[in-house]
Amino acid sequence: MALIDLKKAELVALAEENGLDTTGTKAELAERLDAVLSWDDAEEEEVVEETVEEVAEEVVEEVAEEEASEEVLSWKGFDLTAGDSDAFLKGLYMKVLGREVDLGGLRHYTSVLDMHKTQTRADVLQDLLNSEEYKNK
Repeated sequence: MALIDLKKAELVALAEENGLDTTGTKAELAERLDAVLSWDDAEEEEVVEETVEEVAEEVVEEVAEEEASEEVLSWKGFDLTAGDSDAFLKGLYMKVLGREVDLGGLRHYTSVLDMHKTQTRADVLQDLLNSEEYKNK
């Protein structure tokens, strides 16, 4: 995106930020700004592409989570939305693996659910269902 592609109000704001005269046409503002800014189209496109990719990934994750959550929100009668993480994990381990949650599992899943937020409750269920312990049950 070139400076001239910006709206006049955006050019005026940039000119103000850079202590430049804010009067004149878009072309005049763009010319003034071009003299003091290093406006790299390739760099701007890269930033835009990264932003688009991030938004696309988030949308895909949200759609996948919605689809998954509809399937697993009540896996075999177990409500994945109920309780805090500790209660959820204790109940899920009992339902899926038939045992109490071990300290390592409790710490790990509490961390990824609450602190890092890198997994959803549906992900934890899927982890347990994919575990060797569950498969050998």
